[in-house]
Amino acid sequence: MELTKTPTAQLIAQIGRAAVISETGLTRARISQWCTENRIPRAWQKFLRGRFPEADWKTYDAATVAPSVQSSTGATALAQQAG
Repeated sequence: MELTKTPTAQLIAQIGRAAVISETGLTRARISQWCTENRIPRAWQKFLRGRFPEADWKTYDAATVAPSVQSSTGATALAQQAG
């Protein structure tokens, strides 16, 4: 049985776990925590986006945006269209 990877785990695998550990100086356990929680802290996201712009950030963003942010963004867009 193959385990389903979270979007964060897929992104880390695409970049390369060793590269992420090397570039950030963080432990393997911390990177694993990001994958398990499906969340890269914002400051590290900014750093990794700058360092690895070729990674599939669009897919990561689409999969990890909080539902409340998606619905509030959608509500704002609808309100602007109606107004």
